[in-house]
Amino acid sequence: MSLLAPLGLLGLLGLALPLLIHLQRQLQRDPVDFAALRWLPAAVRPRRRLRLQQWLLLALRMALVALVAVLLAQPVGGEFNDAPRWVLTHPALAAPVSSEEDSTEYRWLAPGFPPIKQEPSADAGAISSLLRELDAALPAETEMVVRMPAVVAGFDAERLQLRRQPVFEVVAEQNSTSATARAPAHWSIRLDDPQHPSIRYLRAAISVLTPTAESERGSSLPGVVAESAALAQPVPAGSQVVWWLSDNPPLEDPAMADWLVQGGTLIWLPGAPTEVLGTPVWRSTSSQRQLLARRQGAGWLLQPDLPLTAANFAEVLDPDFPALVASWTRSRLPGLASAVTANLRPEQISAEVIVRQRPLDSALLWVLLILLALERLLAHWRGVVRE
Repeated sequence: MSLLAPLGLLGLLGLALPLLIHLQRQLQRDPVDFAALRWLPAAVRPRRRLRLQQWLLLALRMALVALVAVLLAQPVGGEFNDAPRWVLTHPALAAPVSSEEDSTEYRWLAPGFPPIKQEPSADAGAISSLLRELDAALPAETEMVVRMPAVVAGFDAERLQLRRQPVFEVVAEQNSTSATARAPAHWSIRLDDPQHPSIRYLRAAISVLTPTAESERGSSLPGVVAESAALAQPVPAGSQVVWWLSDNPPLEDPAMADWLVQGGTLIWLPGAPTEVLGTPVWRSTSSQRQLLARRQGAGWLLQPDLPLTAANFAEVLDPDFPALVASWTRSRLPGLASAVTANLRPEQISAEVIVRQRPLDSALLWVLLILLALERLLAHWRGVVRE
């Protein structure tokens, strides 16, 4: 426990007040038996003695004064324990098995970092902010393990900077058992040139994401069913994502603009550099390339800042590029993007430890009210007895 306002302890000087109230000055005189005046001894000066009355009531009142002084000092207690190892689990995953003898602290990767025995919230929120918050609060020697799905949303455009290098464990989602969660996503590709510079990389990623009997048994990547057609072809009903591979802006197509504002997600991949407007939702870890998004009605329009080629994006040659492509389609919140867990490489920095503290005012206030009630009852009872 620590004090935010130590000068509040000066209120302990008020302990003298109940002491003064309970002090009683009493003269002590010795009785003298008169026999004859000549036998009277020399006059003896009366002796004074200080005496405290009503000890129990005095103790209660002094405790009240001391408690008020402690409240003025604003006591706080540490919110996190000193466990040598913390394991954070994304709410999309099943809770890990823990034992009481294990010194590891198990928490959910969610706002407030609730204990693993509690039910987590459905949404983890801004994962980048949560990791920075806990990293700044824990001691530097504490090991941090983060269990997340293969692809997870909640990362901002800034590269993750932490004081330590956490261990990221990729875990298959086990608590998503609904048919909706297992159903593959439906994508549509619209292009005006079969030799578009981005089409080969996109088709390679889709071939990995297309569900098969083998991949459904062991893959943690989301399944995708895709169809390809010319620009003029309408988007099939049920299609969730459209990849627009053309230098012509998609918003100039009335049918595509109408589909987008009704809640669709469109990713524009021009073959040549064009003006890009929007908020960054993903940034390359190896270059300054980024993906930008802007709202169009109820839908989202996303676009990389340069054409999606190996010369501009080194990620297209990475084995995890299919997972990255799938994460782009879920980047619907400006400032919150998806990331491939295996590719997370936080930059290690040195920063001051910010100890998270929990105010103790509420508990002390209850104690204060109980003591005040006891003091009033005892004072009233003393008054009745005296009468």
